[in-house]
Parts: sequence; structure tokens; C-alpha cells
Amino acid sequence: WELIRFASQSHGRLRSDAGVSDPSSPEAAICNFLLSHPMSCITPPSVQAIDPIDPAMVAETMASVQASLLKGQREKALAAALDAKQYPLALLIASICGRQKYQEVVRQYMTSISHVGSVLHTVGMVFSGQGDVVAKDPNEMLTTDWMPNLAAVITNRTNGWDGVVRELGDRLL
Repeated sequence: WELIRFASQSHGRLRSDAGVSDPSSPEAAICNFLLSHPMSCITPPSVQAIDPIDPAMVAETMASVQASLLKGQREKALAAALDAKQYPLALLIASICGRQKYQEVVRQYMTSISHVGSVLHTVGMVFSGQGDVVAKDPNEMLTTDWMPNLAAVITNRTNGWDGVVRELGDRLL
């Protein structure tokens, strides 16, 4: 019923050009409602334990990555960075290895820092163009914490965000 009220207040529209940057937009009203609803339980991000950085290992990884890049072996350089969990470097290298490799690295990184179904994980996946994976994967568990996840997708619109919203709506029905 709230959506109908928001639509009537916005002349039948639930989307605007300005999005949530305009506090009077329908998106802002929807997000405020979702985040203030008693069923909206925003789970704090679980912090994954990060292994202490061994300077010798970092130096060895950087030397291996550099040597691979000097030979034009991007995939090998990427594998070395990933093996050492040097995600910033891996993301940089993956960005020139193609969209699929980049998305694989983002998925690994997001899974290493947040749990699947969390707002942080969802937004990271959507930002990297993997909204379809988030929306369709039953392991994403968006139906559990759907309100904060939906608010995060709406407030951070990017390519494919509307498909995530539609798919989530279909799954909730």
C-alpha cells in the first residue's frame, strides 16, 4: 500500500531522473520506508579475518607479477596476485584481461570481505555488472534481507539495477 501512496504522490511514477539525490523523489521515499520498516534488519557487515601481511611474501608476489607482465603474461600475473590475495593489484590486472576475468576477481574479493546476501556484497556485485548473478542466484539469499538490499540497489543505480529490482520482486512473490 505504501508503494501505491508513493506513486500517487509522484503522479504515478516510482522512478525519477534525479533518483535518491532528490529527497522528494519517489526513490527517496521508498528507500526511507524500506530502511525504517521494522522488518528491515540491517545486518552489520561481518568482518573477515585478514591474514597479516608478510613483507617478504608481498615482495615475492610483486616480483612474480612484474616478471609475468614483462613477458605479456597477464593471466599468469593475475593468478599470482590472486594466490597472494593482493586484490587491489588483481583487480587492476583483471581490468585489462576482459570483463569476465574482472567479474570473477570482484566476486572473489567481495566473498572474501563480506558474506553473500549482505548489502556490501550485493552492491559490489551490482557495481561490477553482476546484478543478474545477485538477483537469480538462490545462494544470494536476498529474500532474507531484501529490504536493505533493495534500498541499496535503488540508491546506487547503475547499469542493470532495474533488472535486479524486477527479479527480486518476482522472487518475493
